[in-house]
Amino acid sequence: MDPLSAFELAQVVLDNTVRLFKFVSALVEYPEECEKHRLQLIIEYNRVLAWAKAAGLIEVAPGSSLVSTLGTNATELITILARIQWLLAEFRDLNARYGNELVPSGISPAKEKEKDSKENKDVKGNSKDVKGSGKDSKDPKGASGASSSKEKSTSAEPKPATDQALLSQISSLALSYDQSQKEQKLKIEVEEEAEHRRGTNHIRRFFRTTKDVVTHPSRVRWVMVDKEAFEALLLDLHSLTERLHELMRGYQQSKMDDIIGKTYREMILARDGIGELRDMVDVLGKMMEGMGVVTDGEGLVGRKKKMVNDVQDLVRLKKMARVSEELLSRLHLGQDPATSGLEASDTEITVVQFGDPEKGKKDLGLSFEPQDVGHNPYDAPSYVDIIHYNRPHGYLFVDPGVEVPVWIEWKPMGNHAEGSIEEKVADLRTLTLAEMLHLPKPDSLHVPECIGYLDARDDFGADMYGFIFKAGKGVKWLADEIVSLYNLLGNEMLKPSLSQRVDLALKLCTTVLNLHSVNWLHKGIFSDNVIFYFHSFDWDTEPEKRKQPVYDPGKPLLCGFGYSRPENSKTTARSLDTAWDLYRWPAIQREHPTDQNSRKTYDLYSLGLVLLEIGHWKPLDEILCLKKLEPSSNGDDAFVPSYAHTLPERKPPSVSLQDSKNARGWLLGTEFSAPLFKGKELSPLRELRNLMGDRYSRAVERCLWAHGEKGFGVEDLPDQSRDSGVGIRLQEAFTKYVIEELQGVNV
Repeated sequence: MDPLSAFELAQVVLDNTVRLFKFVSALVEYPEECEKHRLQLIIEYNRVLAWAKAAGLIEVAPGSSLVSTLGTNATELITILARIQWLLAEFRDLNARYGNELVPSGISPAKEKEKDSKENKDVKGNSKDVKGSGKDSKDPKGASGASSSKEKSTSAEPKPATDQALLSQISSLALSYDQSQKEQKLKIEVEEEAEHRRGTNHIRRFFRTTKDVVTHPSRVRWVMVDKEAFEALLLDLHSLTERLHELMRGYQQSKMDDIIGKTYREMILARDGIGELRDMVDVLGKMMEGMGVVTDGEGLVGRKKKMVNDVQDLVRLKKMARVSEELLSRLHLGQDPATSGLEASDTEITVVQFGDPEKGKKDLGLSFEPQDVGHNPYDAPSYVDIIHYNRPHGYLFVDPGVEVPVWIEWKPMGNHAEGSIEEKVADLRTLTLAEMLHLPKPDSLHVPECIGYLDARDDFGADMYGFIFKAGKGVKWLADEIVSLYNLLGNEMLKPSLSQRVDLALKLCTTVLNLHSVNWLHKGIFSDNVIFYFHSFDWDTEPEKRKQPVYDPGKPLLCGFGYSRPENSKTTARSLDTAWDLYRWPAIQREHPTDQNSRKTYDLYSLGLVLLEIGHWKPLDEILCLKKLEPSSNGDDAFVPSYAHTLPERKPPSVSLQDSKNARGWLLGTEFSAPLFKGKELSPLRELRNLMGDRYSRAVERCLWAHGEKGFGVEDLPDQSRDSGVGIRLQEAFTKYVIEELQGVNV
């Protein structure tokens, strides 16, 4: 077969396959027991589209051929696509035999018949070539459908969804494919008589005889009750899409994995119902079961299983957020959350609650390590002291003789009357946040693992909550400690290489991307909330044998979740620390984070400032020339002798509110009154380009603009999570203009 003809034929078969996918997945009024099957069908739909995009069948490069693109047998490829198309056509026709309407509303039977007659003249005799492609034109139910549709409809029936709305429920990949097909159709109409296309014109005309119903499936109602047929279809489809994926190689395989991962995140964003999310968890679980036991985690199947497992973890996170909102709404209405009607699996709490055993909580067995300079490392501080420490660390006794290294992050609980609705709401929010921090997460979501939380009133006599986080593998207090990025900045001895700084920035970006994919806003991103486990030295080692203190810049953890809540929930009241306002969106500085004044784009602005610091390896107030730093700690005095083995803590920024609000304008060049301009310094973004390159600089600038064309193409409105379309558009832009830019940095 001629390579060019094979490539074009593959495009045609793919197009018809996608039309049938769209038709079957968008049927309305599915039986409840089949909704999971529809979700699995949509997943297979997106897997085919991801394969097609990675293979170059959607955005076609000049001179492309299947051999050059995939290095595989073109005949096998087309056979697989045709088989998928045949399966879907069989399924569609089976459903049609139960009496469905197959003619789009707004198209009269007469016009439909006239159109069929005209097109069939061009393809006479070809209707037997590809099963399912031309059967609709002879279907009597399709010819009489307009009247039957009217008989079944009522005035109260909702208006059919548009194609755009239907495709947006599937993924932006489905939308982009639809758009590319429209563009190609216009191009084909102009070039159809070109000589090199002469051999495939009849095929193109033949496939156009497929009914328009395949592009307008919202008018078709599901009446089929053969659940087994649906399950058999899905089983066959999955095996065929698996074979398509096996045909990929090297770069295309990696590209396809990225496309599928992005599409999965969009599917999560587009689903808000607890039942929908529960179904998605179940469907992904079945997909993993079908992959069997994987011994080689780096192999093709191992990578796929890990991807599906990661997506399942994200779906669980979003489901817990939605459960939290449902229970909170009942509390606000004065109703008992226990009567919510949710399934037991939805409200299951696995994180440990420490506190007063008489209140049904687990007794806290915790010993702490010294925190302050000059304190003997073998004298444990008292509980009274611990409440004042920033991220105190110690050992949690889980079983006799078994202790786990942990650290605590404090969260004020607010001034609520005991037993009040407000107190119950604060308790529930804290519980569900702890559970979300405890649930399994993808490796690309770099946050600490919460193993429990405590009510400090029980053990410490303070109105605080404490999230207890498990320390990293191999951490031993006295030899190790927690150090924030903010305290590392400016220390040339501990400055990562250029490639390490790009990798650090990318990991923070993927973390925020994952949080936002489940509509979880952080609301407190700044460099003091990025931490590392820092190995100083073993105190039992002789001084002359102690090694240089080290940390791994490739293992950051984003913490500081005291502000954090999913966007549709109000943030628990807390004392506002204005010292870090320099990192917050200018319009909300000096305000408590709430649902009304928080946005995903505000998180991305704060993230951009942290990326700026990483590139310069300086704290933000120094970059902006707003404050002279204390004496540098680049020499031996960086590590204080005696019993203190911590890096000297840098004081939080001390910046006026006006300077803090002007920072964004100074960085973007819309304000020129900054101290850095008075000293005739280079613009921080221009200097960043010299330090880190164009791609890194462009990514940071996008984050700082945040909104509009120079940002991420969305407006400064509170619909960035409530409207899944806006959320998907924002996620797509952030992936393109930040994640992919950083991935493309060549060092």
